[in-house]
Amino acid sequence: MYARTLEDVSKEYGRNGPINVPLFTTAEREWETCRHYIDQEVLKRDKTHCPSCGKEPLVRSSDAIVKLRRLSSAGKVHNPENERTMEQPQARFGNLVIKSDTEVENFRQRIYNKVSTVRNYISFETTRFDMLDYDMINHNFITKKKQMCGGSAFKAAREDSNEQKKYDETGLVVSSCKHCVVPYAINMFKGESWTHTAFMHNEGMKSNAKFFCYDVVCQYWKWMKTKVARHFPEYRNLTSEMTGILPIMHKNAHQLPCKILWNPRWTTGMGLTGGEEHEQVFSKLYLYAYVLKHMAKHSKKGNQTRHSKTREIVGNP
Repeated sequence: MYARTLEDVSKEYGRNGPINVPLFTTAEREWETCRHYIDQEVLKRDKTHCPSCGKEPLVRSSDAIVKLRRLSSAGKVHNPENERTMEQPQARFGNLVIKSDTEVENFRQRIYNKVSTVRNYISFETTRFDMLDYDMINHNFITKKKQMCGGSAFKAAREDSNEQKKYDETGLVVSSCKHCVVPYAINMFKGESWTHTAFMHNEGMKSNAKFFCYDVVCQYWKWMKTKVARHFPEYRNLTSEMTGILPIMHKNAHQLPCKILWNPRWTTGMGLTGGEEHEQVFSKLYLYAYVLKHMAKHSKKGNQTRHSKTREIVGNP
């Protein structure tokens, strides 16, 4: 429709001839790529950096958007061997926002090799959360059905996830600052799991964030502290140096102890930050869900990066 509109404008001003849509699309991509490299290599601009947050952002809020899927059949018309694979296609913007699939999978597999996903054992270390954790759970073991808090109606990540053969990519995990700038994101090839969240949590630590906001942070924090940190000492600072909080809306679906312990309004240093900033990002990305699921892998990654890398994602100047 955009190309047809340009044709009508051209005819109105006396220029004849239809617009070559494939050539127009290629030219637009080359122009976007050229602008990106001018900003990155010549002007040295970091599009993923939030000037308001500076070098020490206050919070990273993370969640998965499952509507940004890619069908396993997408791209087979032009590339029949385009099967599910972890190989990295060459995207126009590289790994600027969306991290390397291989890097993410290596991180997740490293945790799975040492951390059992069959049953969660809750240890009784001397922390202020242990007795409340036990009171809310009522026994020492958690099954997958218990990996939720109270009567929560929100769907969130679990310790492990199931494969969905219909889709090659099942969604995108996005992390944003309190000003809705997206510094990084990762692809999902199964359902959302806590290892995806752990990767984003680790990236937040690298960026010097003080708080980590997640929909079921009460359950995730226990898993990270009692299982992952026990096998990986290098990740202990994720829970010792950062503070977990619940998003201001999602906390209403949790039990009363969680509403108190993980409430952003009652957390020193949080101010009026709500932790729901990633939902504003999702409201923009939802618009591209139908188109992205039919794209080839490298095209999908390039378009997601283009719409995620700047503050324009929520309409800010």
